[in-house]
Amino acid sequence: MRTEQEMFELIHRVAYCDERVQMVFLNGSRANPNIQRDEYQDFDIVYFVTSLIDYINHPQWIDVFGSRVILQIPENNENHITYLMQFTDGNRIDLTLMTLTSLSSYLLKDTQTILLWNKTDIDIFLPKPTDQSHWVKKPSYDEFISCINEFHWVSLYVAKGINRNELTYAMEHLNQILRPEYMKMISWAIASRYKFQINLGKNLKFIKNYIQEKEMKTLLDTYCIAKASSIWKSLLLMFDSFSSYCDEVSKYFHYQIHLEEQKKTKDYLIYLKNRRTKHD
Repeated sequence: MRTEQEMFELIHRVAYCDERVQMVFLNGSRANPNIQRDEYQDFDIVYFVTSLIDYINHPQWIDVFGSRVILQIPENNENHITYLMQFTDGNRIDLTLMTLTSLSSYLLKDTQTILLWNKTDIDIFLPKPTDQSHWVKKPSYDEFISCINEFHWVSLYVAKGINRNELTYAMEHLNQILRPEYMKMISWAIASRYKFQINLGKNLKFIKNYIQEKEMKTLLDTYCIAKASSIWKSLLLMFDSFSSYCDEVSKYFHYQIHLEEQKKTKDYLIYLKNRRTKHD
C-alpha cells in the first residue's frame, strides 16, 4: 500500500506536470484536525483547472493515479467533474475538478479546507481548518414538528406491514423512512448537549464519541432482522427512544410538543401489535 507521503507526492506531481491545474486543495477527514488518522481515510482533493473540456474528452487521463478496483463519476458537467477512485493497493482518491470561476463559492462552502499548492498569483487566505461547517444545524420549530409528525405517521406503515406479513415493506419503511427521522432527532438532542458545536459525521458515524454507552446500546438494538417479532420490538424501542430525544430537544429550544399525537400514535401501535398477537 502506498504511504500517505507517496500519495501526496503523486497528487502534487500530477498537478505540477499539468499546466491546466492552477490550484490544489485538500478537504474531508484528512483536513479535519479532530479526526484520528487511519488507513481507510480518503484523499479528498480538488484541482482547480483552466478548462474541463480536455478531461471530459479524455477520461483515461486518471489512469496516472494507479490501478483501480472501481471508479465512479457522479458529477460531470462543464464546471464540475468528480472522480471517485478506489485503488487496488487500498488507497482511495475522491478527486474533484472545478474551474476557477467556482473558486469563490468553493472557499465559502467548507471550513475544513487546506490549500496545498497554488500556481497562480491569486492570494488565498484560509483560516486554520475546522469542522465547523459540518456541525449539526439547529432545527427550526417547523423542522422539529415536521420530523415528529413524519416519524409518527410512518411508524403506522411499519406496523401495517408487519401485520400483513409484508416484512420487506415493513423493513423498508423502518429503515429507509422512519430511521432517518429518528437519527435526525438523535443528532439534535446530542448536539444540544454541546451547544450545537459538534460534528457527528456522515450517518452519525462519530456519535459513539458523544453518546452514553446505554444510549448507544439502545440505538444499535433498534436494528433488527426481518422477523415480525423482531421488527415490532425494534419499532417500539425506536418510538420510545425517539420520544425521549424529542423531549430533550423541545426543552432545549422551548419548543412545544403535540403530546396528544404522540400518545395516540403509541396507543394505536400497541393496539395493532395486540391484534397481531391474537391472530398468531
